[in-house]
Amino acid sequence: MGRTWRGSQRANKGKKWQRVSGQAALNLGRHIEERVENVLRQMVDAGLLDSFTRYAPNSQEDRSGKDFTVVRGGVRRDTGVTSSYKHWKELYARYGPAIAVLHIRLESSDSEIADKILSVFETSSA
Repeated sequence: MGRTWRGSQRANKGKKWQRVSGQAALNLGRHIEERVENVLRQMVDAGLLDSFTRYAPNSQEDRSGKDFTVVRGGVRRDTGVTSSYKHWKELYARYGPAIAVLHIRLESSDSEIADKILSVFETSSA
């Protein structure tokens, strides 16, 4: 039989898990941003991109939804990165086409990430 939480225990029942899962989500997001940065660096080295800028966590740009600015053929595109489909939908609704939000799953390969980055430039020129 399950435990019945009483008094202050009832109010605090899920808070520890929420804090841990929030920190885990933050760590996952930072890990994926590092992976995207590595792929961007490889793409610049291969001549597929001109350059890129990664914005620091909690910077003004980061708070406005930008994780990276990527340059290809003189065209600049601001991009955000998320691992959550739900968060991707929220960011797309908030920023629309102004910031290309990339949904990158943990299991995404480097080539899938590169394809998503290149697709940002295909949609911007249409």
